[in-house]
Amino acid sequence: MKWSERHTAENLATELQRCIDEWGLQGRIQAVVTDSAANVTAPVRLAGLTHLFILLRTYTLNLIVPNGNRAIKLYYMRPEFNPVKLKNDVVTRWNSAYDMFRRIYEIREQVEAAIAVL
Repeated sequence: MKWSERHTAENLATELQRCIDEWGLQGRIQAVVTDSAANVTAPVRLAGLTHLFILLRTYTLNLIVPNGNRAIKLYYMRPEFNPVKLKNDVVTRWNSAYDMFRRIYEIREQVEAAIAVL
């Protein structure tokens, strides 16, 4: 089914509220979980619902990695450290998301510290 309305935040919020009413979910939704795209977060906010971001998605982590990488490089510039770089997801490599998550897990304390600084 194609939706004929313009995809403005107001129209999407109205449609979201219509679906909630149609499905009898009034007062039963604790939060709406989406990515961080503004075209998705604004309608949720306008509908008066609590919004939570998906964190463990590759594209969200890809937003964090460049900034975190800079902070980690600053932290590891001390001579007693052997630098370890974060890995990025590569669409054409099936295992790159796994490698990225594994590396983040291996250096999770440093990543957490870098994110806290940012």
